[in-house]
Amino acid sequence: MNISIVEDNDTVREMLTIALSLQGHHISTYKNGFSLLEKLSTMHADLPDVLLVDEMLPGGLSGVETVHHLRMMHPTPLPSVIFITGAGSVRIRHIEESLPEVAVLPKPIRIKALLQLIEAQKPSCL
Repeated sequence: MNISIVEDNDTVREMLTIALSLQGHHISTYKNGFSLLEKLSTMHADLPDVLLVDEMLPGGLSGVETVHHLRMMHPTPLPSVIFITGAGSVRIRHIEESLPEVAVLPKPIRIKALLQLIEAQKPSCL
């Protein structure tokens, strides 16, 4: 699967890249939502199968806002979205209520749980 990772923490981004690459996934990485949106704003940019995005990003554009902007840019169905967050249970519940179609994975990230979520997002299910 093609997976885009939006994560500002270099260590977390690298760990996710290695773990998912070892499973045979093709990974593209971005430090913030703006860089993802810039890449996907081109006319011929292919959307990933799965978007793994940190909910709390620096620079004025949160993970939730990034997904909302992506929806406005691409009227076609969006990739599956998995938010990763270090926020508490109240914030996680807010994300789940405002975006019921996304999955939320709390930090610290358990790779096994992440792989199970990705497996559930097979392209044939999109």
